[in-house]
Amino acid sequence: MKKTLYTAVAGACLCYVILWTLKSPPAALHQTASSELTWEECWFPTPTFTAVHCGHLHLKHEAQIPVVLIRRSLFARQVQPLLYVTGGPGSATIPHDGNIDSWVQWLQELDLDRDLVLFNFLGTGRSDPAYHCPKFSEAGPTILGTSLSAAGEAAIYDQITRDCYQDLVTKKVDLSKMTLPYTMEYVSQIVKALPDVNWDVYGVSYGTRVVIELMRQPPPNIRAVILDGILPPDVDMYRLWPRLLKDGLHRLFAICNYDQACKKRFPDLESEFYALVKKLDLQPLEYHISTGYSGKPMTVMVNGHRLITLVYLSMYRWDFIQQLPFALWSIKQGNLDPLRPMVQYLGEYYTEEAMTFNDVVFISAGCAERRQDSTKETMKQEGRMYPLLEEYLSPIWEFDACEYWKVPSARKNSLKPVQSRLPTLLLAGDLDPVTPSIWAKRVHAELGNSFLFVVPAVGHGVLDSDRCAIRAVQTFLRTREKYSGVPCTKDLQGPQFSTGVRSEISRDIISEGQ
Repeated sequence: MKKTLYTAVAGACLCYVILWTLKSPPAALHQTASSELTWEECWFPTPTFTAVHCGHLHLKHEAQIPVVLIRRSLFARQVQPLLYVTGGPGSATIPHDGNIDSWVQWLQELDLDRDLVLFNFLGTGRSDPAYHCPKFSEAGPTILGTSLSAAGEAAIYDQITRDCYQDLVTKKVDLSKMTLPYTMEYVSQIVKALPDVNWDVYGVSYGTRVVIELMRQPPPNIRAVILDGILPPDVDMYRLWPRLLKDGLHRLFAICNYDQACKKRFPDLESEFYALVKKLDLQPLEYHISTGYSGKPMTVMVNGHRLITLVYLSMYRWDFIQQLPFALWSIKQGNLDPLRPMVQYLGEYYTEEAMTFNDVVFISAGCAERRQDSTKETMKQEGRMYPLLEEYLSPIWEFDACEYWKVPSARKNSLKPVQSRLPTLLLAGDLDPVTPSIWAKRVHAELGNSFLFVVPAVGHGVLDSDRCAIRAVQTFLRTREKYSGVPCTKDLQGPQFSTGVRSEISRDIISEGQ
């Protein structure tokens, strides 16, 4: 009996030692003159059967950013990392509460045979220093509950932005640390911190802007790059914003018009949309929703300019793209329910997402990359080219935060297209309203060793929206220079628009909101 008990205890101890060993972080760290990466106990509960390692990258300018490594398997000891560079700028990749369950699921569902490395942009989440102006998110419910004009809403946010900037100046905050040159520094230092492994790097949205800069003089241990929703360095996104909005809306309506079923069910949808915008300015729609995380009840008034914002945001998601024509047409028929999921998304954008998004980082990085010739007047002239949207666009230029939000220019040496021989997979959604696929095609033509994959029925963030894109990434990371595509691309189709006769969604979607 005692022998059996001793055997059981010894076995349990051995299992514990093995488990502890498997879950220990990588030992080989590299300290440079610029930074040091140290592992420490995670500040959040970690999954039992997933090895998760936490640490901080300490930078020479007395700042540190959190780093989290999630192993693809509890029994995989070789570190083969995929570095995830998020968008925004201003999004916190690592949630403030440390809940990384969605990232563990994301890694499992993608099945990339890679460890996943996450980090936060300086200023966001648990980075130190981190700067927040809570009034940006606090104002959301009040603003949405009132049918303000575009100018009225912009004026409120302009005052919040001015007060935020004045508070940061009083505290002597160095806003330049949240711009592209500093971001490039610590991304590079993360890669150098594990010098004996080969890295794959994935950048999405603004993260592609960061990764493209990294590709100019990449650390030698970067093996391959994936760019999803490409923002080229030589694009003046601020001046092009009116055109992006107009083209994004027009493309949605044009594709519906090319689809026989959609055209028959919703004829002349583009004209009907702009007529609806004018009507809602006089008679806004009132929705009562509860936000997703907190469950708090909230009223959302959808007037003309909010409808434009709602449709634009909804085009980020493939499932909403398929529902938009029917939802817009239903309003004309007096049925408000089909638009409700998009209104819910708008409400969470103004509130829940605003609480985790850092406007200080977003404005600082944006103003630093503004070209000097992108003045208020030149942008107003661009907006006048689109009279149906001018009332919506003009307040954006009238209340221009970059006039007083002073940061050094980050674009002096980063305007030229990148030249690189790194194997690069470019992912683009054909209905992406913010980083259009034409930009991906241009970068593809400029790079010497790239592969382009455009998904016809997807908006922003292809990897989280399409199963064939996942297969393409899996194949690319295995083959790199020998990549020749995947068979599933032959079966890709345009949006399967709902006409109200049937509204089921047949495609798979993974990890919404990553």
